[in-house]
Amino acid sequence: MIKHSRSLIAACLSAFVVLLSACAPTPPSLTSTSIQLSWEHTIEFSGFQMAEREGYYAEQGLVTELRPAFSAEGSITDAVDAVITGKADFGIASNDSLMKLQAAGAPVVAIAAIYQRSPNALMSLAESNITRPEDLKGKTITVSGTSRIYYLNSLLHNAGIDLADLNIVDRTDFSTDELTSGKVDALDTFITNEPAVLEEEGYAYNLIIYADYGVDGYVNVIFASQDTINKRPELVEAFLRATLKGYQAAVDDPEKAAALSVEYNSNLSYETELTNMLVSVPLLHPNGSQIGMMTSEIWDLGSQLMREAGELSDEFDVTRSYTLDFLNKIYNP
Repeated sequence: MIKHSRSLIAACLSAFVVLLSACAPTPPSLTSTSIQLSWEHTIEFSGFQMAEREGYYAEQGLVTELRPAFSAEGSITDAVDAVITGKADFGIASNDSLMKLQAAGAPVVAIAAIYQRSPNALMSLAESNITRPEDLKGKTITVSGTSRIYYLNSLLHNAGIDLADLNIVDRTDFSTDELTSGKVDALDTFITNEPAVLEEEGYAYNLIIYADYGVDGYVNVIFASQDTINKRPELVEAFLRATLKGYQAAVDDPEKAAALSVEYNSNLSYETELTNMLVSVPLLHPNGSQIGMMTSEIWDLGSQLMREAGELSDEFDVTRSYTLDFLNKIYNP
């Protein structure tokens, strides 16, 4: 009899648990979203990697696809085109390219910056004794199109150097081979990238950092379409909250961030990524600022440099290229 009563109680409890389970709300499904990166996976995108791996996107109700720019065939996906056509919800681009496209009618708006100080620089071998803009006269410099328009031209203008005094060639080889082989005297670089490669190879080098000469900008901003910002602000805020938390985690633990980048891209070296991450920290989180923050001053400087280069008209309204609304809401609730 006692045994039967215990069985009956157990059965009733079991039925009660099932009933509670049936009545309890099911966890909401995660919202799928995507971001088109501007390059392959590197430490540059450590915040996205951290946010995905540490579950920060899931905390915000998101499952986020991180899409490298290069396909298996080697072709590169344009982030702005991907966002405009709806193939991706978010993208990465430089502030100068975003302004130029926005001026041409592209409905894209920056919502946060990754590097708050430009990592762009000119790198040369130490034996060339190129340490200041004036030392570039008579030298062969290789730069990409964007770097020439926004950075190099402005640097030379500020230093009173004529373009004709340099031999400038388009950069098509994105390794350091042209520099180490002596084909060029200097090349454009990110201080968070190529310098670590030269160090590993045993080369001493010099850097002319553009920002030190008043030529600064956001080389990679996170952007969305105006339509997404207008119609899905909750998605933008959730994505940005998780991403900023990811970048904070990367800044707080550079070793973990470097190891994670190597997991995302097996072609990378842990030592190189760690060096690059340590260099990145003051760019990602400058003193007195917050992760991801943008300022009107940098955007105004960028539009001014673009106007001087003839890339923007005097009528261009730079305030349409970015919004601080989401950053202000996150940091000043």
